Amino acid sequence: MKRFSTMVLGLGLAISSAAAAPEYFPRDLGTLGGAQSAATGVNDLSQVVGWSLDAAGRTQAFVWAGGTLTGLPNFPGGSNGIATAINNAGEITGYADVSGTNHHAFLYASNSLLDLGTFGGPLSAGYAINESREITGFAYPVWEEFTNGLWLATFWWRTNFMMRIPPFRGFKHSCEGYGINDSGYICGTTYLYSAYGHNWAYVWKDTNSNSVADEGEMLPLGSLGAYASNGDYSEAKAINNLGQIVGWTGVSNSWSPKHAFLITPSNGTWKLPNDTWQNGYLDPTNLLMRDLGTLDGRTNNSFANAINERAWIVGTSSTSSKTNQAFLWREGVMTNLNHLIATGTGWVLTNATGINEYNEIVGSGLYNGQPRAFILQAASALSVLGTNGAPIADSEPPSLPKGSDFGPVALELTATNVFGIRNVGASNLTISAWTTNGADAAHFRIEGIPAVIAVGGISNFTVAFAPPGAGSFTASLSFESDAAVPVTNVLFAATGVRHPQTIDFPPIADQWATNALDLTATASSGLPVDFAVAFGPGVLDVANLTFSGAGEVAIVAAQSGDDYWAPASPVTNVFTVSQVPAMVVLDDLAQTYDGTARAVSATTDPAGLAVAFTYDGLAWAPTNAGSYAVTGTVVEALWEGWTNGTLVVAPADQTIDFPAIPDQWTTNEVGLAATADSGLAVEFAVASGPAEIADLTNLTFTGTGWVAIVATQIGDANWNPAPPVTNVFLVSKMPAAVFLNDLAQTYDGTARIVSATTEPAGLVVEITYDGLAWAPTNAGAYSVTGTIAEPHWEGWTNGMLVVAPADQTIDFPAIPDQWITNAVGLAAIADSGFAVDFAVASGPAQLADLTNLTFTGTGWVAVVATQAGDGNWNPAPPVTNVFLVSKMPAAVFLNDLAQTYDGTAREASATTEPAGLFVEITYDGLAWAPTNAGTYAVTGILVEAHWEGWTNGMLVVAPADQSIDFPAIPDQFVTNVLPLVAAADSGLPVEFALASGPATFADPTSLAFSGTGAVAVVASQAGDANWNPAPPVTNVFEAWGLYVLTIVAAHGEADPPAGIYTNLFETMLTNSIAVPAPAGGTQFVCTGWALTGHEPTAGTATNFTLVVTNDATLVWLWQTNFWLETSAGLHGSAAPDSSWQPAHLPAVLVATPDRYYHFDHWTNSASGTNNPFALIMDRPKSAHALFAENLATNYTPEWWLAEHGWTNDFDAAALADDEPDGFPTWQEYVADTIPTNALSHPRIAFIAAEGTNAPVVTWLASTGRAYQIHFSDDFPGTAWSTQQLPVGTGEWTDTNPPLPPWRVYRLAPLRP
Repeated sequence: MKRFSTMVLGLGLAISSAAAAPEYFPRDLGTLGGAQSAATGVNDLSQVVGWSLDAAGRTQAFVWAGGTLTGLPNFPGGSNGIATAINNAGEITGYADVSGTNHHAFLYASNSLLDLGTFGGPLSAGYAINESREITGFAYPVWEEFTNGLWLATFWWRTNFMMRIPPFRGFKHSCEGYGINDSGYICGTTYLYSAYGHNWAYVWKDTNSNSVADEGEMLPLGSLGAYASNGDYSEAKAINNLGQIVGWTGVSNSWSPKHAFLITPSNGTWKLPNDTWQNGYLDPTNLLMRDLGTLDGRTNNSFANAINERAWIVGTSSTSSKTNQAFLWREGVMTNLNHLIATGTGWVLTNATGINEYNEIVGSGLYNGQPRAFILQAASALSVLGTNGAPIADSEPPSLPKGSDFGPVALELTATNVFGIRNVGASNLTISAWTTNGADAAHFRIEGIPAVIAVGGISNFTVAFAPPGAGSFTASLSFESDAAVPVTNVLFAATGVRHPQTIDFPPIADQWATNALDLTATASSGLPVDFAVAFGPGVLDVANLTFSGAGEVAIVAAQSGDDYWAPASPVTNVFTVSQVPAMVVLDDLAQTYDGTARAVSATTDPAGLAVAFTYDGLAWAPTNAGSYAVTGTVVEALWEGWTNGTLVVAPADQTIDFPAIPDQWTTNEVGLAATADSGLAVEFAVASGPAEIADLTNLTFTGTGWVAIVATQIGDANWNPAPPVTNVFLVSKMPAAVFLNDLAQTYDGTARIVSATTEPAGLVVEITYDGLAWAPTNAGAYSVTGTIAEPHWEGWTNGMLVVAPADQTIDFPAIPDQWITNAVGLAAIADSGFAVDFAVASGPAQLADLTNLTFTGTGWVAVVATQAGDGNWNPAPPVTNVFLVSKMPAAVFLNDLAQTYDGTAREASATTEPAGLFVEITYDGLAWAPTNAGTYAVTGILVEAHWEGWTNGMLVVAPADQSIDFPAIPDQFVTNVLPLVAAADSGLPVEFALASGPATFADPTSLAFSGTGAVAVVASQAGDANWNPAPPVTNVFEAWGLYVLTIVAAHGEADPPAGIYTNLFETMLTNSIAVPAPAGGTQFVCTGWALTGHEPTAGTATNFTLVVTNDATLVWLWQTNFWLETSAGLHGSAAPDSSWQPAHLPAVLVATPDRYYHFDHWTNSASGTNNPFALIMDRPKSAHALFAENLATNYTPEWWLAEHGWTNDFDAAALADDEPDGFPTWQEYVADTIPTNALSHPRIAFIAAEGTNAPVVTWLASTGRAYQIHFSDDFPGTAWSTQQLPVGTGEWTDTNPPLPPWRVYRLAPLRP
């Protein structure tokens, strides 16, 4: 954006001036013989592409350049074509017929037309091409995919490869590419799922560079339309190199209107908030999408087609006159392009399709009523071209490809680049002056800049750079011309570099580690070479190399250069250093195991070298007995050697200490203990006898008798086996007594267990019953035996267990008297738990399922309960119950004889005494109940086997009441058509009537409004035979007017934000604006607001309250200020101080010099010598004032003369010699001596010349002056030699050969 700011603001001045000349001049591009043409694209070289009808009425692609329209060739078999875009290399894309029905995308380059093909389908088209010859457009797939719903897909073509970009997330239908920038970002439109089916604009980038359209690389951009409506639709048409995207979008819930939009990316994204799925549908909200409006009203359409890198946008807009007009949108304002050209040209510009970086615009319109392609060009315009022919923009950083960056230039050489100046305007360009600026400007010599360049002409000029030393140098070039957009800051850069040098470093042979070397190398510059060890065991002392060990060594030779010579490329020599051989002899190879490490020793020749040993390959000496392979290796940095041997370590003897074991009882446990003097564990074993060992040392006994225990230790690799030791002892055992208890018991259903005791107490006794291990449960007599069950105890006894049977009884509660209809469940309990049996002893009764007693008549009934017992229970005594059974008549009562209609059968009910008997009911002799209102005769008859009775009555069914549900109606806008909805709970239809107010019925249930005010609507229902009339319900509401408020805010944050709002009459709105902070040297100041179509009409505050009464447009007004940074060099000041200045107005700069100085010139944004200087503030600028000293005769500074007493007539003072000392004042200034002191003047003080020594010349030097010594060998001849000396030098030794018998010297101070 920066490089175009001057041009943009310059055009802005032209627009704002009522008396200004037309901003643009339209040019008719003509046709190819037919009646119509249209332009579709333009590059920065003013080359235009598009299409034209030829004389045969065919559509022909064209390119227009330098005033000539040329048709492009067609494919074989085709006769029509359209060119859509062109890059700065003149490469063109578009599409052309390949048959009578199909067309293919093409690339036209190098006078050749290349068919880009399709994805297998019949059609493709190219729409955009970038500077890398990458093309995007659309192509059809194969027929199978087409019939499955994929109609067409975006393509990305580059290097003869067409890659498919399908619709978002695999949706079907279509995806098209319309724009591509130089970074490979593509924009277009993609199908998205919704209930309506719709498309959104998108941006896509192959972010992982795999040439595949991966999930997540396509970003849909949303719309300004209502969510999931027909207006939720957008399409992106172009993207610039800043990533800004333009196109068009729906702005309501309908297909129309559509408005142009601009999206400027923020922090790497084009959509805020980021997309989230809602019910399978994307949220269209995009806070970065800006509605550009239309040329007329919000209900009109506008479409953006192209954008350049300063965000100038062109397109077309409909108007209230029902015509389309081309527009230019810049700095927040959409302007009709027809207003930027002169009247009476015969042109009506209808559609702008392209714009380049010089603001040249192309499109189509009507020229004298004929449809024609046009290009709009400024009156005059200056374009600087680089060495490669590409434009160099104002303030563009220096570029190697364009030649504005000269790159490295060696000292004492000069680099010359040839640049061009092109007139891209519509009239001759006049250059009145040019200036080089910057501290390094003197090192860039510019020649050949012309005074006049014809329309479309190019004139060359040269820039030569000679480096004064090593380092970076910059300068800028500014032009004073009649171009509509000034060029004031063409930037150049170059780098001074030193001369190269090389190093000769001969290879170094392999070395012994004890060697020492003296290194030698030479540099082609003659400068001394330094050495360093890059890696390896090398040790350097300047150039003397020794070694600290063996291995590969790398030595680097380097030369770091000086003021003239650049550092040399280092040279590395790599060689191998080897150790010197030595002899090794092993000692102490036969040893015996003692539990410590058994290490060997060694001697070496030469003696005293360190030796490292390994034992079977390990670094530590062995401890255990065995044979080990020993290797002894010299471990010295400078020596090597080794030898092998075998170390033998023999095993040792051992003995066992096993104390005697005393005699034991069989119940005892003995812990065995013995030790071997080897420290190894001793093992025990039972040699004989009733004993066993657990857990290695725990001895127990299984019986009585002699036991022998043996202790052994079998040794290991380090110890021989020990002699075994045996201990022998006696084991003894004792008897015990048994007593039986509980031998007389009674049956209770559980096991009848006998208990036992022992002497000694607590021994385990096993008891058997008739020889069985389990105790009996049933009654009877059982033989019992008790036996001790202990491994070391014995004893037993016998007895008899007697279990007697148990008695039982029955609990049978009394049964009360019964009705014949009853059923009785008999229940009785025996305390034995056995089931009780029942029987009818007498009477009209019978038993079913053992306990279910029913009756067959009336009378006395006797029932008996019994339980027969078993082997464990005696029989229970029987129990008898006696009771009386009776039967009775029943009464019937009718209920629910008065009812109300509800649409269902109206049934009477009946009750009986006793309750619950079944009653049959008839209505007027019929079995089914009536539904409708009326009077009906009812009879109820008892239907029971054991019951009887009946009764009569009258059923009366009355009509029902009904009500209407008529929900309250909210206030309405007069534009609404209101559907009326009400429901009667009878289900009968509701009728509506207008009670009062400005409304009419469009149909029986739809209400339209004829004005504003209160409206009353009545809902009613008249009823029928079954329903009474419903009470009417009345709804009263207001019909309101609706007003549109449009808010425009070019800057800041408006509240409400910029947009279009709909409000009710007399809505109170509070409007405010937040002024943005200054940024990038630009300040926006809100100067108030303007309100059209409404009162009040204007104000200066940043907030106010509005009561809505009409449609209105609120525009927040702004003043743009740019920052002016002022500064001054030494010996003066500049005004004003650094401050904000109004945009597009002149800031008056005043430079004030100190006494004895004068203003010299301005630098930075200001240039020239005018003082005061009017600097147009068309962007942030800076101005630096430079001052120079006033000079008298012979360039003597006035300040210096004033320091020495002269205050006027400085020219005479410079020529005077007031001391006098023979030197006028101006010469004393040159020598930096005191003009008022006769002893202070430039002279040689002393020349020392002794024997054959070189003469030494001495003088009183000034620290601020440089001197030359002139010497002559033929004085008073004219041959003098010169020696230049540094500043402040006061002595010089003459070493110039040959030294003559005599030589004359003179001193020449140099002017500072």
